[in-house]
Amino acid sequence: SMGISSIAPLDVSTPQFRQDFCFAVRKGDTQLINRLNEGLSIVIANKTYDEIYRDWFGPEITGKAFIKKVVTTALYFVIPIVFLLAFAMVFILRKQVQRRTKQLREEVMGHQRAVELLSQQQKMLRKVEQVAKIGGWEYNVQSGRVEWTEGAYEVFGYSSNNLDRSNLEDDLPLFLESSRDRIQEALDNAVANAEPYDLEVQIKTKQGDVRWAWTSGQPEVVEGKVISVYGCIMDINSSKLAEHLAAENELKFQEIFNSTSESIIILDAATGRIVEVNDRAVEMYGFNSKAEIINGTIGDLSTNIDPYTQSIANEHIRRAIDEGSLTFDWLAKRKDGPTFWVEVSLKHVVLSGQARIISVVRDITARRKSEEELQRLNNKLLALFKASKPLQALQTTEYLANEIIHVLED
Repeated sequence: SMGISSIAPLDVSTPQFRQDFCFAVRKGDTQLINRLNEGLSIVIANKTYDEIYRDWFGPEITGKAFIKKVVTTALYFVIPIVFLLAFAMVFILRKQVQRRTKQLREEVMGHQRAVELLSQQQKMLRKVEQVAKIGGWEYNVQSGRVEWTEGAYEVFGYSSNNLDRSNLEDDLPLFLESSRDRIQEALDNAVANAEPYDLEVQIKTKQGDVRWAWTSGQPEVVEGKVISVYGCIMDINSSKLAEHLAAENELKFQEIFNSTSESIIILDAATGRIVEVNDRAVEMYGFNSKAEIINGTIGDLSTNIDPYTQSIANEHIRRAIDEGSLTFDWLAKRKDGPTFWVEVSLKHVVLSGQARIISVVRDITARRKSEEELQRLNNKLLALFKASKPLQALQTTEYLANEIIHVLED
């Protein structure tokens, strides 16, 4: 109400100074003092007293004394909290250490198992290399270095102790000159175009033997660039010789197969389809080439008139499979229509791992005619014996015997 506006509170403290107040009433006015005390109790209880006191008198203690009191009060709460947090942290850290120790122990055991497994795999790989006569190699494109497994050395008759083949230039002389250019070209193409290769080559062993080997290369590409080529080399000399021998045997078989005077038809035992015939079969059935017969069936070479149908032929094939072999007469048909009698001998065999039926076919048309003629004469003889007198029967028998001789001669 005095209009003073330049008053500012100062941050000072007067610890020895005490501010206090009280209520004064007329002597004996107990009702008023009771009302005042009741009101003071209410404002103290609802914190109104503190607000009024701060507005009119300011804090009781300020500055360092106030800070000390605050810090002292805080320590009562902070120290127990810090202790509890420290205890909790120790407990948590102990659990983490135990868990991490367990993980490390499991990792160590897993590493040991991995090492043992790797060792077993290496031993197994070594045995495979020895049994299969195969070895591995890797070519580093940047350094030009080559690494071999022990099996690769053994393919050439060496060991890693008496031969150093760490450079490509040292490796190529181990191959025959006819194979070196092919290997170099394939390797260059693998590096330049990331294309794998497989080659059959000839090598020269430590003992001076020339042997066949199979080698392959597989490029390793990182970020679009070939960084290495790895592969294997395998001794295939035995299989290569067996292949040549099989080819020679195949030629000999084909010569015998096509030069025999009997027709030979080879069937698939599972389907009954014709898979091969010889030249005599083509001629016997009146075809122009083997291609006209192959993939056909026996029904295509028969009259297909009961009992010479494909279903009956299938029954004969099943019997041949069950019994191993079977022989029977069959009425066949040429491509141009005429029929003729054949004797068929079936044999169940396994060729190149496939179940086959070899059918040997003989033309027995002449024999069947002779048998039919003999049967006709026999029937005639029986009829004459029944109808003639003994002398006439004897003369008739002599005549028919001569006829039979002529039939047999034919």
